[in-house]
Amino acid sequence: MPGLVTFIQLNEFYFDALEAYDIPGKYPNLSHVVSNLQKTSSEKAYEELEPWIQWPSIYSGLTASEHKLKRLGDKGHEKIEWLHDFIERKAKSYVVLAPMNCDANLTNPKNIFVPDPWSGAVSSSHWAARTTTALLKQAVIENSTKRLSPASILALVFLFLKFVRVKNYAKFALLLFKSLKFRWFRALFLDLLINEIHVALISRENPDYSSVFFNSFAHIQHHYMRNSKLASSLYRRNPEPVCKNNCDPFEDSLRVLDWILDDYFDEDKKRILILATGLSQELDQRGINYYRLENAGVFFSRFDIFPKQINYRMSRDLTLVFSNKNLANDALNILSKITVSGISLFEEFALDGNRLHFSVGFSKKLTPEMIATDQRVSTKMLGFYSFVAIKNTIHAPTGYYYCSEEIPETNKPKHITQIYQKIKSFLDESNV
Repeated sequence: MPGLVTFIQLNEFYFDALEAYDIPGKYPNLSHVVSNLQKTSSEKAYEELEPWIQWPSIYSGLTASEHKLKRLGDKGHEKIEWLHDFIERKAKSYVVLAPMNCDANLTNPKNIFVPDPWSGAVSSSHWAARTTTALLKQAVIENSTKRLSPASILALVFLFLKFVRVKNYAKFALLLFKSLKFRWFRALFLDLLINEIHVALISRENPDYSSVFFNSFAHIQHHYMRNSKLASSLYRRNPEPVCKNNCDPFEDSLRVLDWILDDYFDEDKKRILILATGLSQELDQRGINYYRLENAGVFFSRFDIFPKQINYRMSRDLTLVFSNKNLANDALNILSKITVSGISLFEEFALDGNRLHFSVGFSKKLTPEMIATDQRVSTKMLGFYSFVAIKNTIHAPTGYYYCSEEIPETNKPKHITQIYQKIKSFLDESNV
């Protein structure tokens, strides 16, 4: 049926790395995408090359300077008409799963909206949306603890039985078995489950527009790209405790991605398929360590900081919510002075009223006996941090775009903001 659109969002996928792999011989669906790709551009300033800035540009058609969203969960969404809100205003239907850093008007209870697990947006009332949202949020929180809670396991089993097709049980069994030893298979398992939910909801609801956001590929690239074939001859591999030398998590992700794409190329062209990456990545030779702050409430109390709420965004990023902006400013003054071995523990501070945003910036080797101090109070780091990863890649401004429909060269989107208009033009063909 012409005019129905599905938008696959492969966050930051590193298409340039595929030159080191036998894509045509092993991954036919991915090979088809690669042979029909075009490049897109985004912002020029590196500090704006963040997915939580660039994806809102794709969903809204606004540049970073226009939508003014700088962090996950930033306010100001109510002033933006997202693509799915436009569709809803036109009395059409959508299924939208995990778009990064945006919310939804939710005026039609039949539409299905699952927010990303980081920004704090609200899901639609549909039971599948509420259950999936709860699982995604909990899975992200628990990823650093290396274990799932009983509640998360129960939600996972429920969604699995409701949505996963029997023909794919063996694939999930394989990923589950491998995840017991290799952590990156957890992220792939979760994205494959999200895809099953998306495919099932498209089949049941037949929406005018559907979209699904996959983050496992960006996660694996950031953490493990030094173990890829592309990097093996250029950079020192990750140390054995992080990833064994004979493992290539990036190639593991290619296999799962090809499985996912097969669902959308097997639709007899009932829907227009669009794929985009927003940004991409490139190898980083610096070997910067990433850490997450653990037991944050106890740590902050050691320095007389008592926020009302502590919100984790990405692994290193936190937002503290205080009763008033004066307390937030006091916390900023203290946290900005905390050092470990003379190096600032935190960085990238931003005050937003009674909210304080910042990141763990210490990137040298951290040990439990090292001391965090603001010259007034001192405490050992024992129990207050966990190792996240060695940074393997950095963000790159080039993105990639694929469309299953033939488009004249002059009409192809060049900047990521033009993807918004292109999707709207396809939907207009169905009288949106």
